[in-house]
Amino acid sequence: MRLSSTDIYAFQALGYLGIQEATRWVGSDDISLATGVAKPYLARILATLCQHDIVVSKKGAGGGYKLARPAEDIS
Repeated sequence: MRLSSTDIYAFQALGYLGIQEATRWVGSDDISLATGVAKPYLARILATLCQHDIVVSKKGAGGGYKLARPAEDIS
């Protein structure tokens, strides 16, 4: 199987979110710094993951992204 760079970046973002506390909202700036993915590109990837109910987002102060369900339940 051959993965695109977008797929790899999505897996990196999911991996980073997966090691965070389940209740912690993580900002895109933090995810970008941790994964090395450019913020504009990461924003599109996270939006797609939200559309597929893998990640949830919350706007505003204290918002960000987190996994929609426990990491061990995502395959």
